[in-house]
This record gives sequence, structure tokens and C-alpha cells, in this order.
Amino acid sequence: MRISAACTLAAALLATSNPANLTHLFIMTSINWFDGRESTRQLPAECIADCSGSGNATENVQYWVKRLDFDGPKELFKEYLKEFGAWDNEQLEDHEENRERVLWTWACNCYEEPGAYDYLYLGV
Repeated sequence: MRISAACTLAAALLATSNPANLTHLFIMTSINWFDGRESTRQLPAECIADCSGSGNATENVQYWVKRLDFDGPKELFKEYLKEFGAWDNEQLEDHEENRERVLWTWACNCYEEPGAYDYLYLGV
């Protein structure tokens, strides 16, 4: 489906104000962040700014994970994060936390080396 057609359909669904249609709208516009090991999108500049730098960024990261519907392959997230050596196997079993950890590490990398991490590769 072309983007313009998808936008037209989304506008039509919103106009009906039928909650069932809004559920379908969410499913239709759900974002696929990864194709295998490679990200298909870049993090927004605002997300990078909010989630990186000094200090505790937990609330900002949680906000951006929800706002972006950020998610990816569970096993690849675990494998990627394990290489940091910061979390044990038990901690890496929590996929919700892993979503936050991956977004946070990616945002920090983007902040520290602009252009080098525009797209994330979940490789080792």
C-alpha cells in the first residue's frame, strides 16, 4: 500500500470515531523497527537528546519506548545487550527492560558519535 493511500485510509478510519476502527488503525501503522539484525529506521533527534548524556534518563527512555512503539527481536536484543557485560542472564530475560536498554544504548551511541550509529546493527 502506498503511503498516500495509507494516510487516506487512516483519515477515513479516524473520521468514523469507531473504537474498533482505531484498533485496526494502530495495527496498520505499527512500526517495524528491525528487519533481522538491522534497524529499518533512525531514532528521532529529540529521542537521542532526551535519552543520552549525563544523569538518570530512565523516565525519558520509557517515554520514548512507548511513543515510538520501539521493539525488536527478543533473542537478538538479548544477544546484543549481553556483549556489553552490564547485565546478567536473568536480567536479560526481561524483554520490556531490554527494549529500554537497547534504545538507551543506541541513543547514547548516536549522541557520542553522530552519524556513526544512524542505523543499529544487532550484531556481535
